[in-house]
Amino acid sequence: GSNDSMNAPSTPVDTDDLTSVVLSINCLRLLLVDLSNGVPVVHIEKFGKVLDCFSPVSSAEVLDQIQQLCAEVWFHGHLSTTDAQTRLSNTPAGCFLVRFSSQEHGSYTISLVTPAGAIRHQRVRHIDSSFVLQNHRYSSLRAVVAEGGHLLSLLIPCPGSVFQPLFQSDAHPVIGYEEISW
Repeated sequence: GSNDSMNAPSTPVDTDDLTSVVLSINCLRLLLVDLSNGVPVVHIEKFGKVLDCFSPVSSAEVLDQIQQLCAEVWFHGHLSTTDAQTRLSNTPAGCFLVRFSSQEHGSYTISLVTPAGAIRHQRVRHIDSSFVLQNHRYSSLRAVVAEGGHLLSLLIPCPGSVFQPLFQSDAHPVIGYEEISW
């Protein structure tokens, strides 16, 4: 009818861009939103801590960086030392996860199972756009794991990251609808 032209978008929507934006927003929601009281809340301290881990923030590229990090199977986001130890208990030597440091803002921690079977935590400092592990500098957290992983015998990403369901190939997000499990 005559109203069809009024409802049509003026420019075509790139669904890949839209899917990427939705994915970035979902990553941010998992990183920032606290639902412990049943009401979604973002605490400024948590927001600042996340920003510190991606500093310097100079453009919208930070959303891509956050999404890329959340896509890593070994990244577990905000996880306490105790929760990291629980996730790694009963896993084989070489199993590891990367999380935001619970002690030092802007840094990360690699929690791992040593060849002897003990659980250990190794700080990765984020300094001047580089990542420092045991006095070695890397260009990204991914490079720390890929190139520096041999220093810690990192072999098997620990399962259980809350971000992984967002990146499964069978996930087809429908914008505006929420899936309800019965």
